[in-house]
Amino acid sequence: MSLLCAVFFDLPKPYQAFLFATINANQRAVNKSLTYELFGYNVEDERPEKWTPEKFAVFLARKLGTDPGSPFQNHIIIAAENDFAPRMSQVRRERGWAVSTATVVEGILNLISRNPKQDSYKMGGTLSYEGKDRSALLSGPADSRPLRQLYISMSDDIIYTGIQNFFVAVNTILWTNVNPDAYIRKTVGIQALFDVAQRLIGEMVGRKDFRLTQFEERIRPARSISPIAFFRLLEQVASGYVIA
Repeated sequence: MSLLCAVFFDLPKPYQAFLFATINANQRAVNKSLTYELFGYNVEDERPEKWTPEKFAVFLARKLGTDPGSPFQNHIIIAAENDFAPRMSQVRRERGWAVSTATVVEGILNLISRNPKQDSYKMGGTLSYEGKDRSALLSGPADSRPLRQLYISMSDDIIYTGIQNFFVAVNTILWTNVNPDAYIRKTVGIQALFDVAQRLIGEMVGRKDFRLTQFEERIRPARSISPIAFFRLLEQVASGYVIA
């Protein structure tokens, strides 16, 4: 990888201090969506059992964004910091709606790990050792995330089917014919839907039933709720409080 550097020699101390202050005051953090793409760039070069929760979530987000059977196809984009970023606005104009890679990756992560960084540390290796597989996560603090055990047991296809079917049901029942600018299709709405997914997928894991019809049955009653009331309900679920 080529890295552009600027090197200064024999600068007066006051000017060194000025440059130091200028650089540190104006630096920008790397966009989170871009970070996830770079972090998981070599996911295809590793065996699936070595994928940490973050790499696994990046893989599923990429698959959701390209799978013709996914409602997210062509709607997940990189390098969009929020709903008002220029790139996000452009994709919204071209495709009706869009969501960032980071939003989808973090939504998936919340379904499989309470502490992704700690999990990555437990699975991490050194320069001479490629790291442990997912079974390394069997020990340690309990994690009640609904897809945790399926992730550890390498049931990747089942996990993908569950997430895909949840959002196919959402697309059929809640997204169809809604205004492209509706909150339920923006970042905050999709984040809230992932919180709803935690509860519904948790139920389906208990039943060992990820059929699309099951998700549709559970989501269909929300169709009769007004958009404003439904979004308030999503906010309550996301915050952990549901008020009848």
